Amino acid sequence: EFLEIAVLTLLLDPRRTLMDMAHQFNRLPSIGKRHTTQQAASLTINMPFAHRCLRDFYELSLLDSFGALKRSIGTVFKQYFDIAMIAIQAGFAYERAEWHRSLELAMQAYGEITNDSSDEVLFASLCHQWAPLFALGKDAQCDAMEAHIEAVLHEKEALYLMPNFLALKTDMALRRGDIQAADTWLAQYFVHPDDSLPLY
Repeated sequence: EFLEIAVLTLLLDPRRTLMDMAHQFNRLPSIGKRHTTQQAASLTINMPFAHRCLRDFYELSLLDSFGALKRSIGTVFKQYFDIAMIAIQAGFAYERAEWHRSLELAMQAYGEITNDSSDEVLFASLCHQWAPLFALGKDAQCDAMEAHIEAVLHEKEALYLMPNFLALKTDMALRRGDIQAADTWLAQYFVHPDDSLPLY
């Protein structure tokens, strides 16, 4: 249990390269799939995009395959490793303006969602579809996805993800030229009672 949390904490340190840590993690003893519900072990994929969640996974954009990372990075992602790797590829494609490819990968990632998947993973997989729909100018589908995500957050009572949802919604509104969007965002009161710093 300690080793699992230590690996997670090390992964969050941006001063060390991901590949260097992956190489070192591969020398550790095997960590069992505990599927713990501890907060410390799920820190955090609240961000809308998987490749910008626990840390910036930009280094993975240089790899042809993620299979070799299963023993190292997979220790942190656990049962979500496969879906995370697909979603990370969707994010990279989106940022390269390969929006059709991004949407295709996002839909593939969503296809991996089960009833046991966490609300955060579901949220990220939906946002990965929403962003390329917006970029492709598919306004009707984009609006439908936005409404769907909001409904899912309410249905799942995952309202702690609402600030992250509103951040992406505001970004899209600003890109559409909505001059009220910035004022609306700045009027929000996102003071959080926890000592940890939420990332919106």
